[in-house]
Amino acid sequence: MPGPEAMRKVLVAVLDSGVDDTHPDLRAAVDPKASASCADGRPDARTGSWRPDPGVEESGHGTHVAGIIGAARDGQGVTGVAPGVRIAAVRLLGPLGQYYAENIVCGMLWAADHGAKAINDSYFADPWKYNCPEEPDQAALIAAVGRAVAYARRKGAVVVASAGNDGQDLGAARTDRRSPNDRVTGPAPTRYLGTECIRLPGELPGVVTVTAVNRDGSPSSYTNYGRGRISLAAPGGDPDGGAEGAIVSDWPGGRFAALAGTSMSAAHVTGAVAVAAALHPDFGAAQLADLLARTAAGCPVRGCGDRGHFGVGLLVVPR
Repeated sequence: MPGPEAMRKVLVAVLDSGVDDTHPDLRAAVDPKASASCADGRPDARTGSWRPDPGVEESGHGTHVAGIIGAARDGQGVTGVAPGVRIAAVRLLGPLGQYYAENIVCGMLWAADHGAKAINDSYFADPWKYNCPEEPDQAALIAAVGRAVAYARRKGAVVVASAGNDGQDLGAARTDRRSPNDRVTGPAPTRYLGTECIRLPGELPGVVTVTAVNRDGSPSSYTNYGRGRISLAAPGGDPDGGAEGAIVSDWPGGRFAALAGTSMSAAHVTGAVAVAAALHPDFGAAQLADLLARTAAGCPVRGCGDRGHFGVGLLVVPR
């Protein structure tokens, strides 16, 4: 593990529901000068703007993700993959509980302009579970988020995203029964989608997209997968496994929670990018992503088939 001085030079951004920087595990990690809210589509850097809104459902999610990445190694609470790293807490989630494109674009540009070496995206862009380029409104969302991701990558950030928790093959035709998820009445129509319809930002070019595995290395039952659509696999946990099977991390108010999902696996990869950046401060985004690909472990369980669940393999934190 790199020394404290090397780790402190690395900034990673957590684009999420907000981060509680008063949590003992995260007080020293969150950098107020690099943190902001993009909950209304424009950056708000006022003190505390990046903290979660307790009135919004699942507002503790970002604190949990941040803990996986960079919780302090002080013998208390939990320890992150990259203790000592600086975290840019960027709240995307507004009062409607949605991660809209304007929130994502704002957060991506903020993180890139503040020098983030990795940007963690443990969400999908609302209101469409998958965006289809033949639909003009969805094509506009693909273009907007795609430009923001490309900008962040040009500025030197590795963009890491969760693969999703629908148990679907991203490389095959599939159904979507929840979009648009901001409708006010009635059930969502069933959409029959082709492979051209993509999850944002996880299926955009150059994004490191992460699936989830259980403690034994087997694919988690909920994880999305797909040959050619996945970069790496990392620990995401078993939602039915309790504290022993899920991923324990920080929760607002100084508490802890055991969660499972590709959100957690993406956070593990973002932490590994931070370690790699501290070890190799001269590396750009492409070199850091390539290092993770080269150091990944091979297929960890029998029956991996075409590696659709693992991409290049299982995450190994660089040393």
